[in-house]
Amino acid sequence: MKKAAGFFWMIVCVLALTGCGRSVDMEDVQGITETEIFQAAVEEPAVSIDIDDITVSEDASEQYCAYLEQVTERDFIGEGEIGSADATVSYDEETGRYSIELSIKTDGKLSNEQIEHYKDFLHKTYAEVTFIVDGELLPEK
Repeated sequence: MKKAAGFFWMIVCVLALTGCGRSVDMEDVQGITETEIFQAAVEEPAVSIDIDDITVSEDASEQYCAYLEQVTERDFIGEGEIGSADATVSYDEETGRYSIELSIKTDGKLSNEQIEHYKDFLHKTYAEVTFIVDGELLPEK
């Protein structure tokens, strides 16, 4: 019980020292100028989102496809046995799903188990997957 009471008083002291829970009087803020408020706003960048920018447009889906291509290529090139990767992502407006064609070049030491792992990874993200390893088109799952 003494530990709980000691912990409680420690929290109360910390809150009191940091000013948490303190009410602000108008006298406290009268000395703040508009310049100081502006400087504080500039120093702390704010993130704003325009709802009009969120609507799905053809341009937005193209940008997202390009983003997915870059991320996928970077992820596969990060693997030790893969020397290069080239991804092409497309979006089907009717189904609302993405497809990928991924071509990788390896050092020749890629096992069948690794290939199946990569296929599984791709199928979790994309509706249709075309996977080409060292110029050979791999069959669908």
